[in-house]
Amino acid sequence: MYRTRFSAVLLALSALAGADFTHWAKTYALVNVNYSISFEMGRRSIVGDVTNTIRPLKSGLKEINFDLHGLNVDSITVDSAPATFRREEDVLVVTLPRPSEEGRRLDVRIRYSGIPETGIYFVPSRNGYPATVDMVYTQGEMIDTRCWLPTYDWPDNKATIESRIAVPKGQTAVSNGVLVGVEHEGARDVWHYRMDQPTSTYLIAFAAGQMDETKKFAGTLPVDSYVPDGLKTWGDVAFGKTPEMVQLFNRLTGLNYPFEKYAQIAVPDFPFGGMENTTCTIETVKLLHPASDDDFNNKEGTVAHELAHQWFGDTVTCANWRDAWLHEGFATFMPLFWIRESKGQDAYDLARFDLLETARIDQAKVRPVVWDGGAHMMDLFDGVLYSGGGARLFTLMGLLGEDAFWKGISHYLHKFQFQNVTTADFVNAMSESSGKDLSQWSKQWLFDTVIPTITLSRHATEIHFDCDTDRFSFSLPVWLIDDTKWVKKKVEIKNGHGVLDISDLDGPIIADPEAFLPCGYRYGTVNSEAAWMRIYRKASNIAIRARIYANQRDAMSEQNWERFMEAETNDTLKARMIRNLSTLSVEWLIAHMRDSGPQTKLACLEVLVRHKNDPDVLALCGRIWGDVNAPNTYRKLAFGYLLTTDEWMTYAEDGFRMDTYDDGIRSQALDAFAQHDSLEGRKRCLYILREPFGPIIRAHAVELLGRMKDGPSERTVFNALMVTIKERSFAPRRAAIRALGEYGSPDAIPVLEEMAKHPLHFFRVDAEAALKKIEAQGGQYANTMSHPQP
Repeated sequence: MYRTRFSAVLLALSALAGADFTHWAKTYALVNVNYSISFEMGRRSIVGDVTNTIRPLKSGLKEINFDLHGLNVDSITVDSAPATFRREEDVLVVTLPRPSEEGRRLDVRIRYSGIPETGIYFVPSRNGYPATVDMVYTQGEMIDTRCWLPTYDWPDNKATIESRIAVPKGQTAVSNGVLVGVEHEGARDVWHYRMDQPTSTYLIAFAAGQMDETKKFAGTLPVDSYVPDGLKTWGDVAFGKTPEMVQLFNRLTGLNYPFEKYAQIAVPDFPFGGMENTTCTIETVKLLHPASDDDFNNKEGTVAHELAHQWFGDTVTCANWRDAWLHEGFATFMPLFWIRESKGQDAYDLARFDLLETARIDQAKVRPVVWDGGAHMMDLFDGVLYSGGGARLFTLMGLLGEDAFWKGISHYLHKFQFQNVTTADFVNAMSESSGKDLSQWSKQWLFDTVIPTITLSRHATEIHFDCDTDRFSFSLPVWLIDDTKWVKKKVEIKNGHGVLDISDLDGPIIADPEAFLPCGYRYGTVNSEAAWMRIYRKASNIAIRARIYANQRDAMSEQNWERFMEAETNDTLKARMIRNLSTLSVEWLIAHMRDSGPQTKLACLEVLVRHKNDPDVLALCGRIWGDVNAPNTYRKLAFGYLLTTDEWMTYAEDGFRMDTYDDGIRSQALDAFAQHDSLEGRKRCLYILREPFGPIIRAHAVELLGRMKDGPSERTVFNALMVTIKERSFAPRRAAIRALGEYGSPDAIPVLEEMAKHPLHFFRVDAEAALKKIEAQGGQYANTMSHPQP
């Protein structure tokens, strides 16, 4: 009975998969969304009033649809006349008082209320660390706006936005567009915003709470940042360079920032790194950090990523999610130019090479960049979309040249400003600007399922280049060393094969030396070890050195790599080599922590803490741990080392009481208690859940509890997990879903079945996995509680 019922549930859930990529037929254009909303923090409830102004696309419509999940609809009017309605799952069907006239606007007012299941998040002050104030925020992408706002919730439409957000007096609300004013109504304030530039509804958002504000400008454009009260110093470190990023992206794209303001709001318990809501990006509070840790926790890449979306995703928006690479690919691509602007050419070259390598590795998930073949829409948001999309843009820049590339981007953005687009629109715009037929580029790089790996082989006076697919044709730059100079050639790969005549050359060779293609390369015996060493020494850019290291790391001796490492001048690449060398002594590593760059110092410390029971390492870690001004990243490494000593409990106790910006040291202490003494670890985890701690450490405690479980005849852990899974958090609740699967009790099946129907993708997927895990255990609860030995 149990297994049959369980299997039937999974089959039913599987039948729901795949419907995400479809939407009901569009019968109108949404022109404007004007909403008012208030909320009650304690109940996690909302009361809303929205007027959707629509323009029917044809005459004679008797009904129109809106997207809405959950919530109660209290009344609907159309042009002030009462209208009847019905609910069909997540569709609100409104009967028009009279048939529509094509193009004649209708104002559809919907009054609603309820407790949203997702889309809007309430984080109380006791559970928001490092925030110590209540915070409320929304998160709409991909189709969660409908969970708090009845409207048209699909990306293929753009509308202007007006909002009024009521908050307790003394709090701030930030939303799309410019602030019109603040109306004072007794014990609450109503923040009124308006955005006259149209946007898609998944980008409608607001955040509210007691916040510190920093005002800056990029020229005349207001660039503001908001952080929970008391965190302004950390916020200024995280967001301080945003105005310079705006000005850089203005220059590169040829389109000045197209909205009237840009704001960033840091909130606790946010599901992602950030979300590019038009003019008001919401980001995780985990971006915030003290200046002392900026070398190791710098999040300018995330800040630049979300800012880039204001052009790519908000100004120009995909018409269907299958083309989401036009958002995420560009937002992954653009931050590298901030790296070039702020850190120089070497840093940019290395970052570009790393992106291409990441894209090549991520392509192990065999699918094209433009894709709608997943079981769920969120399956799109993987490495193929992000690094893969960014890498494809570098292939296009390599093909066109940088100047022609940016000229094409400017043409694309101006042509489709405030419109919805497809991949074909982008490719056609770039072709129009460059005068080149890009159909072959598009076919192989955007719609093929692979990235080619190229094998090089010598044949008398030729070198052959053979791809593992015959579907690709492109120009491959190759450089050869002739005596003391580089000779630069291009090999035309046709249907996966190319040949280079080297009858007048016999030097070492490297493919794609400037790193614009995400291909893999197999050199076989084309270059000897001595030849590789010669190329490395002759390298005119860091991308060559990084490519040699990545390609030949395991083939060349550690002694040679140690010599290269000693001579390497780039801090990041040198650190990369140090982490992979086993020949470095403790003395050498300690000495190089004194006068090296920050990444080299960090790498030395990471290698040092692998040397267990070493008195010199122990002394060093003790000094770092005792230095309250040391970077938190160093202190976490030192603390982890000290937790391996006989004095672990003393250190763990100190760490458990320590507040750090990322709660990382407390998490390490919790791990130590769980590892050495499960009873004490369980006690500490339960304490974390009872007391006012933040979402990071609470989620970690929940994860540990799922593994430690209960003692015989006890239900304490199980009950705590059941309480957590029912709360309205994100990270702790998601951890509770997974932990119940790990715990393995069949008593969790009913609540997990409910979570498997939840509107939030992450909860559904995790609940399905947890149910399968319980089924795999046969529904049998296995007590793995361990006890310390006397």
